[in-house]
Amino acid sequence: DLLITRVCDPDLSDHFVVHCDILITKPSFERKEIEVCKLKTIDTTMICDELFNSSLLLHQPEDLHQLVSLYNSVLAAILDKHALVRRCVITIRPAAPWYTEEIKSEKRIRRKFERRWRATRSASDREKFIRQCHAVSNMLLSSRSNYYSTLIADNRHDLRTLFSTFSKLLHKSSETKFPQHDSVTSLAQDFIAFFGNKIKKIRHDLDRSIPENGLEFRDDAAGCQFTTFANVSLTELKATIGSMYLKSCDLHPLPGCIMKECFATVSSVIIGIVNLSMESGILPTDLKVASVKPLLRKQSLSPEEFKNFRPISNLTFLSKLIEKCVAKQLIDYLQCSSDISELRIRVLYAR
Repeated sequence: DLLITRVCDPDLSDHFVVHCDILITKPSFERKEIEVCKLKTIDTTMICDELFNSSLLLHQPEDLHQLVSLYNSVLAAILDKHALVRRCVITIRPAAPWYTEEIKSEKRIRRKFERRWRATRSASDREKFIRQCHAVSNMLLSSRSNYYSTLIADNRHDLRTLFSTFSKLLHKSSETKFPQHDSVTSLAQDFIAFFGNKIKKIRHDLDRSIPENGLEFRDDAAGCQFTTFANVSLTELKATIGSMYLKSCDLHPLPGCIMKECFATVSSVIIGIVNLSMESGILPTDLKVASVKPLLRKQSLSPEEFKNFRPISNLTFLSKLIEKCVAKQLIDYLQCSSDISELRIRVLYAR
């Protein structure tokens, strides 16, 4: 600020520099304790060898429920043996994937010029320092712009990546907020009760929407029937898995990256589970479990009200695979059947 004096104090003048000490500390990065498991260091060859000699492949049960239970237990035991979980403290730093070694080298040169100018105070050294500052700034701007332009162009059809990228650019906080609670267990029970009551209400409203006299369905294409599912071949199974997003779920015994490497070894078990499930028309109880995470519908909504949350369910790899195989056969049948394309279902209220 400009200090203007008149006649009041001759010792205090606006022609002198006012010095003061301000205690300002650089904000430190956040530190967080996490559980890590180094999946990249796991030898998948050893896992495949143990799977090949395990009871899952040597004594494969014929019952669907026993086969799924053995599949989960064997894979989980092998993963626990090779992937030890340990706790460590990490420092959360801002990510800068566009930061290159060339920029790092130019910043060293800038620091070198700065030290020289502060030591000599010469005009030529100051000019070199300012020129290097502009060069580093232009390199940072160009590298960051090129990185995000390439990322957006390469993932123009991937909405998940695009939304995540724009959220980072706009500095949107991804921190999940929940209602105030005394313990995590009580909060989870409250969410379970809320979502359970919501499902019951939806079912009750659907039952009330049906007229008392019932509905009359008339099928104009009564000759069309889809009674059984066909067995899935190994080629079809590989194509289905190739189209899936192998996202790891907490409930799956093997992460997606390891399952991809060990698929050839356990493919006979997986295709057996899929075909047994489709033949019997039963989804095993172990595969009906999902990891549910409440998520705010909009960040502007209040996190204190349960109605503002929606459940996000993460299914296991086998659950999603069976779902994909069933959907594919149904869609193929509907598309290839000439009778189904002319199907007309009339709903008439009984009078």
